[in-house]
Amino acid sequence: MSIVMGLMVVALCSMAAAEPAGNQPVQEQPAVLAVARANGEKAPVAYVGGRVERTGVFALVGPDVQLSDMLKVAAAEMQRNDASVEIARVGSDGKPHSIIIPMPLLNGADPVKLTIQPGDKIMVVAPK
Repeated sequence: MSIVMGLMVVALCSMAAAEPAGNQPVQEQPAVLAVARANGEKAPVAYVGGRVERTGVFALVGPDVQLSDMLKVAAAEMQRNDASVEIARVGSDGKPHSIIIPMPLLNGADPVKLTIQPGDKIMVVAPK
């Protein structure tokens, strides 16, 4: 299963890299949806306050799941190193919290391990 998912992610990464960058109308991109669909959700796309956000609500996929490869694919269609990945969740205190991971860290040699919880939203964010 993970091999098939890996092949799908690699194929989508190739497709995403071919997308032109710029201020075009925002559309759902296959590479971005690969991240959400890995957990059975569809990711809507929207502009929010000067940032491009692609958001998917994720189901619980297990503790310490390594998502760096899927997150790299989601950011690849932007072809930008100033993008970041933001994981937003409501904490046990009832307040919203965010974990922001810059692309240079995701593109580094060390794997990035994250714990995903039910209701988490994962966004790929880049300045306009």
